[in-house]
Amino acid sequence: MHVLMIVDDYMRCDSIGGGDIVTRNLRYQLEVRGHSISVACCEGGHRPVERVSRSYPIFAPRHIWKNLSVRRLWWNVLSEKWRFDSLVNRLCPDVLFCLHQAGLTIPSVAYINSCGIPKLYRFGFEWPRLYYKPERCAWHTMKSEYEKNSEIHIANIISNYAPKLLLPTPYKSLEVQYAYSNSYDLRNRVSLCLRDNIKHRVIYNGVDTDKFQYASQSERSQKQIKLLYVGRLVPHKGIHVLLRALKIIRKMSHDTPPPTLTVVGSSNDSKYIEQIHSIIEEEKINNNVFLEGAIKHNKINDYYSSHNVLVFPSVSRSSDITVEGCPTVLLEAMSSGIPVVARISSGTEEIAIDGYNCLGYFRDDPNLLALAVIKLLANRNLRELLCSNAIGTIRERFTSVGAIAQIEELLILAAESK
Repeated sequence: MHVLMIVDDYMRCDSIGGGDIVTRNLRYQLEVRGHSISVACCEGGHRPVERVSRSYPIFAPRHIWKNLSVRRLWWNVLSEKWRFDSLVNRLCPDVLFCLHQAGLTIPSVAYINSCGIPKLYRFGFEWPRLYYKPERCAWHTMKSEYEKNSEIHIANIISNYAPKLLLPTPYKSLEVQYAYSNSYDLRNRVSLCLRDNIKHRVIYNGVDTDKFQYASQSERSQKQIKLLYVGRLVPHKGIHVLLRALKIIRKMSHDTPPPTLTVVGSSNDSKYIEQIHSIIEEEKINNNVFLEGAIKHNKINDYYSSHNVLVFPSVSRSSDITVEGCPTVLLEAMSSGIPVVARISSGTEEIAIDGYNCLGYFRDDPNLLALAVIKLLANRNLRELLCSNAIGTIRERFTSVGAIAQIEELLILAAESK
């Protein structure tokens, strides 16, 4: 079976983004099972990309489109569609596997949808973010701005097709035969908007337990407690809450020297990065926070095995927007044997169970986060119990082998629906 994966970020040299990691793992696992896999993705833009065989950077990243003139906008819409159609005609895939889409433009989603090849969609949290509230979407804003310009009317006359591509594709217009989400929370939200006849399952992300092997508490540094954060540096990931909590943790801790925090991840959100640095200065924790930046994913296990607690502080947002689906970071950490403190919210609660395989807190409050970390650090027996239960959770429900078998089944069903 020939599968064409469609994803925004792929093989970024500096990426630990969940969509990129999931795509790499899925491609590898499907190829091991004998399938032919190609990937259509975004161009590199300002970030380096590792070139790999059968990967085709044909899409312009959404952020590049924001400053285009109207004429250039229409040219890009039509030329990008031509590149996509040419690729599909050349490869003749049996099925399109539409994965992480947040970095694609709305026109890209529209002409992928219009392609007559059977599709399997993976609905991650970016779909609710883009399509539940389209007025927040960058393309909706752009369209409003362009409509104030007389050039938009000329463009409409030249092409009646291109303007339609500027509108978000409604869920009920998605030409999708099969779909899955990585949490019941996401599946329930998205299913409200899909056509009734779409087969929509829940398939959790999986982790390679051979790669992320269990390291016991005795193997970790006892000389200084080291907290770890892994993820993108964006507001909904809650790093600002964690930084506020670190000062409280240091005051309450009896450890000498006091705990430090390692932050692994990067961001294009310059305002939020400024906020992070401002909090570090304000709380006077400059010497206790180590900003590692983004690293290659094959290096991340070194951090899991050398730190004492993984903190997952993603904040909640409005009730109709999901922040997390099935976070890869949580799965990797639990598999690696590092104790976890997690903000319990929709999606996360399907993995992290307070008092069983993690210590949870239920409000975006630095004090609650700090108390959970202190409680965990003070009780080695609790850490060992949580880690033992966590690895059991992973092996029972979240292995990559189990996940890929279910995904392969859906791909075959979709391909056979031609």
